[in-house]
Amino acid sequence: MTLKVEAPETPSGSQHQLFRDATVSFAVDISGSTYGQTLIAEKAFIRMMANLLSQTSRYRAKVLPWDHTAHPVHSIAQVDRLEDCGGTNPGVILNSPSHMAALRESSLWFIMTDGLIPPRERAKFANDVALHGVHGISCVIVIFGDPSTGPASCDISVGVGVFAVVPNCAFLFCNETNGDLRALQTKGTFNVLLKGELHPVFDSATRWDALPQVSVADFADVRLPKAQILGANEMALEDSLVINMQDLFANRLSQDQIDRIFDNPMNLESVRLTMQARNQPDQFRDWVQQQAINLDDPLYKPRPDLSNTAASLFAGIMDSVRQGQLPPKNLQSLLRRAYRRNMQSFIVRRQQQIDGAERRKVLIETSSSSSFSRIDHGGSISTPSTRTKVFRSRNQTRSSSKKTETPYHRERPGAQATAQPRQNTQEAEEPWGSWESSVTDHSLRGLLYTPGFRSSQGSFKGTCPLCGTKEITLAWLFRAPSSKNLSVPINGPPGSGIGVGGTAGFPLPGSSTRLTFPLDMGHFPETAGVLARWPFPAQPQVPMVACDPCSYFCANAGPSSSGALGITAALPLVNFGENKESMLRILGMAFGSRFEEGDLAQVFLSVLILAEQELSRNGADTPLSSHQKSLKDGDDDFSKSGLDVPEVMDAAAQLNVFREAVEWTARDLLQGVEVVWTLSETLSGEHSGVAGALGEVLGGLLERLDGTGNEHGGREAGPLLRYPLPGFVVIIKLAGLIGLTQERRDRAVARRLMFLMCEDLERRAEHVPGAKSGVQSLGELVGWEQPVRIKGDGGLLDTVKEWERRAGEGSWIGAALAMFLHGLWRVRTISPAASATARGSFAAVMGFEEVMDAFASPEKVDEAMVRDAVGRWVGDSGSHTMLTS
Repeated sequence: MTLKVEAPETPSGSQHQLFRDATVSFAVDISGSTYGQTLIAEKAFIRMMANLLSQTSRYRAKVLPWDHTAHPVHSIAQVDRLEDCGGTNPGVILNSPSHMAALRESSLWFIMTDGLIPPRERAKFANDVALHGVHGISCVIVIFGDPSTGPASCDISVGVGVFAVVPNCAFLFCNETNGDLRALQTKGTFNVLLKGELHPVFDSATRWDALPQVSVADFADVRLPKAQILGANEMALEDSLVINMQDLFANRLSQDQIDRIFDNPMNLESVRLTMQARNQPDQFRDWVQQQAINLDDPLYKPRPDLSNTAASLFAGIMDSVRQGQLPPKNLQSLLRRAYRRNMQSFIVRRQQQIDGAERRKVLIETSSSSSFSRIDHGGSISTPSTRTKVFRSRNQTRSSSKKTETPYHRERPGAQATAQPRQNTQEAEEPWGSWESSVTDHSLRGLLYTPGFRSSQGSFKGTCPLCGTKEITLAWLFRAPSSKNLSVPINGPPGSGIGVGGTAGFPLPGSSTRLTFPLDMGHFPETAGVLARWPFPAQPQVPMVACDPCSYFCANAGPSSSGALGITAALPLVNFGENKESMLRILGMAFGSRFEEGDLAQVFLSVLILAEQELSRNGADTPLSSHQKSLKDGDDDFSKSGLDVPEVMDAAAQLNVFREAVEWTARDLLQGVEVVWTLSETLSGEHSGVAGALGEVLGGLLERLDGTGNEHGGREAGPLLRYPLPGFVVIIKLAGLIGLTQERRDRAVARRLMFLMCEDLERRAEHVPGAKSGVQSLGELVGWEQPVRIKGDGGLLDTVKEWERRAGEGSWIGAALAMFLHGLWRVRTISPAASATARGSFAAVMGFEEVMDAFASPEKVDEAMVRDAVGRWVGDSGSHTMLTS
């Protein structure tokens, strides 16, 4: 066992004196137990030490004999007159006026003994050393004895109280048979006796010859500091640290004092030994266990910007962006370097703090444990290697497992997690996140530049269009919808009230409104308008994504950098389950706290899906697409368009990144967002309110929709059929991501169209004059014709035609829709009251076997089946003549 701690440098300077010039006192034990060889060895030791002193120092040196009383002071020349007698009580040294006078004049004193004293006397002596103020004087403790037992069993009870409180001290063992000296422990200026060796470490199996050997001549190299004048409650430690023990007990020490105690293991050992020597181990444990370092989670700590470099460079890049120009490459390179330096500085400093807290924890554990051990034997002053070994083994475990542990970055299952990089030349440089190879603490893995977010469970990565960093986590950028951007190019349903001034009845900012249909909210300008858009001429409609560091500065750098773009918040593309709290906080800010927290993720998902659909519907109308449409087939001469080729290529790349980011986010939210089985708390009374992942719930509802109308599924219109059309579009888009086949999605669209007819009929009935019947309203709805196939150009709403277009050509469901319409006509004529509502009409019409079959398998219905059904219904009653006339 060894403690690999370098010995402190030897003190030097005018405050220190050579050993030969020291004023020395030898407090020598002459009790009866020293009879014979022990006393002979003590006398020889004094003579040899005196020979190192100058003539003046030898003359000033004093010998202080003691046993159970303090004997008269002797000179060096009188050493041979010493004789053994009496018991052993070192306290008499401190109670003798003559002995104390000699000690106060000394710059060094030796305490020489072979005796064991009871714990009560040991505690009193330890207290008296401080009480009489001699604990500021350098001291050497020498135990004389027979080396037949090992160092751990050596009786040190007389000297341990002195060693504990004196900052410059040596604890030696002298073999009384041959004068061989071994260092049990050293402190302060006496570390020079170890000659560069490590502090002694020993246990019950250690032999004397394993400890550092010291010769009397080695003391010639010792430089003695000036004696300190200390109060009775003061304790001098290494590194010139002085503490007040009463302040320690009361936890009034400064943080700097506490840190210095723990930074030097010998200081903590001195405190422990002092309190044990004074029979106060319980108080020591109480104190030391309160000194644990409790670090804040690095996840939320702000990342530094060294010399404000990154902010300055980012402002320069944003100047170009606001002018519609691509960022200068030289600024991009400098900004990437600044980001890496900032993040590396944060990680390194935090790792040091974590390591310090871990070291503190181990020191507390081992010193607390050591305080239970006996203090009377040599093992109590052995260098506490256990704590270092434990800490080293923990670090080695972390390091050795680093190659086999699961990497902090994992792709999301089934999703493209990395966007295609822009096609430009970038200098070879250290990859983003490369510093994690030296990170040993898991709390530092996967941290983003944006506080509060982590990418340990996956993120969407790509190339940042602002700084050009490759393979870095990207982020969504948000703006506050204003009177200028409320009129976004999103088609709302007829009568929605959308206009430049906003939507009537829309949840107000700060209202935290609970939504019935959160997936329907993405088409409103108040929500669709939150996605920030690139100001580049080549990509005016593409929502912005930027890297994690750039997005952080976009959202936090202030108006001077990003204010012209209206960016208010940024949301890293990371795993929702791992970052739920932070993601919901950002989404709440982005949507102006209009919606309840539980609805935010679904609203955002709706915004993304509908924004991507709008880009696809409009052909991503950029100068590139417009130019391509205007050129003749096969003519791709960009020079005719006046466009900047790099800008056009950048626009195409950003459009691709946006679409991949939408898909990644959708897949992540489908797995991470939990909802009730009805998709809405408002509708949860109809079905179990047990929560499940959004993707799982959608799959279950679509499966339930397949069973509507059969013997197991019932005839009620479930939550999916009643979902508003824009929200249902989102659901169908998401259905493809959860693995629903195109055939099943087409069926779901056809079924929603059928229920749409019921809804439209109900809306018309609410607005017709009282004299006009529901049958007349239905006739107006279908154009007063007898349809056997709905072609999308009759009297149905434009929304139906749009939905047929979204479902494909629509021809394959035309006959099924006609079947449903005829069934709807029949229930309206037979039972107007029961079919006054959309849900009532749907439940009634599903009572017809032919309609139920059409609902279950719309693709199997043809015109002949419609004619046969209508014929049967006409045969049953003449009430159907209006459609057949």
